[in-house]
Amino acid sequence: MREALVGLEPQDSEPAIVGGVVVVHCLTEEEAEQVRKLGGSVWHVYGKPSGLVVNRIGDLMVTDASVGFRHVREPMEALSEALLERLASPGGTMTRAALGRLANE
Repeated sequence: MREALVGLEPQDSEPAIVGGVVVVHCLTEEEAEQVRKLGGSVWHVYGKPSGLVVNRIGDLMVTDASVGFRHVREPMEALSEALLERLASPGGTMTRAALGRLANE
């Protein structure tokens, strides 16, 4: 997985990549940490705890149902929260610029 993520690291001189990689199943805590280190987020499916990847502060809890509840989000709501958080972050300027370019294409 580390090899697949090469080149996706944030670059100071380049806009943020507005695409990304979705890892369907992190197999180890080390893989989850690599995703977090590169600015990614780890989502855990509610009711299906993993003995392999620890649910850490900042991870999102999502449901495989169509409606979320309390701290458990449905997938589109979780994606919206993740994007809003990224846009509000100090590095969000480059993300906003990249999204603006995409909107105008």
